[in-house]
Amino acid sequence: FAALRIEKNGELFLLPRKEKLLHGMYEFPMVEFSPLQDSPKIIQKKFAENGFRVEIGKPLGSVSHAYSHFTQHVHLFDAKMTGIQTGGWVDSQLLEK
Repeated sequence: FAALRIEKNGELFLLPRKEKLLHGMYEFPMVEFSPLQDSPKIIQKKFAENGFRVEIGKPLGSVSHAYSHFTQHVHLFDAKMTGIQTGGWVDSQLLEK
């Protein structure tokens, strides 16, 4: 997956999970991603298809998380929101507590 870290005025853009696994917890916006095939422009297009107009910045790192029956690999990118997006903004200082 490709996840985006979008920060504006000290707030991060996060989305509540709707899937059964970890339902209601918050996550960075994510789309399916193939590290060897997808360029930043492809990632931007995938986010646009999901209603997010963004500009992809530099890669920030990646993490793998093993669940009981699968492993999820997430590549995190810095990004800027280029369209108006309401909701989802969380004060980044609250996350440090």
